[in-house]
Amino acid sequence: FIVGRWVKQIIETVFPGLGFDRFVRALGVMPASSNPSKIVGAIAMTAILLAAAIEATRAIGGDAVSILLIQVTELGGKVIFGTVIIVVGMFLARILSSLVASSTGEASFAETIVKYAIIALFTAIGLTFMGLADQIVMMAFGLILGAAAVACAIAFGLGGRDVAARILERWTDEQ
Repeated sequence: FIVGRWVKQIIETVFPGLGFDRFVRALGVMPASSNPSKIVGAIAMTAILLAAAIEATRAIGGDAVSILLIQVTELGGKVIFGTVIIVVGMFLARILSSLVASSTGEASFAETIVKYAIIALFTAIGLTFMGLADQIVMMAFGLILGAAAVACAIAFGLGGRDVAARILERWTDEQ
């Protein structure tokens, strides 16, 4: 507990001086009223306490309890890392959609597609890393790709009948 509290205090004093709080607030992933260095300090202290609890239960012969703590810690780590993946995806989506908007000169349909496609991709990656809904994520991507293929086929077939006929005629003439 003493070591965990000491590490927490170091993080809470050093990180703001390094600009960590400003950086996290600039990303827009946390409210401006939050204190990111305190959150990281609390996470570090919790990790140290969990490690100490695992070693303490193993030392006194509580193998079943230490295995349970190890599994809970492993699951928590997956959830935290999956959440970090999703947050990074939201940050990248914001950056890339603003790049698309600046290259076109105005807010466009492409900007919206880029933003939400990246968010969907990183959300799927994060959920898969967490071990949640693997089949659902894979089925959703398959359905989205299938729907896009059907939409393109219908648009090409109905909207471009004349063009499609000319292209098919040219293909058959070449053979």
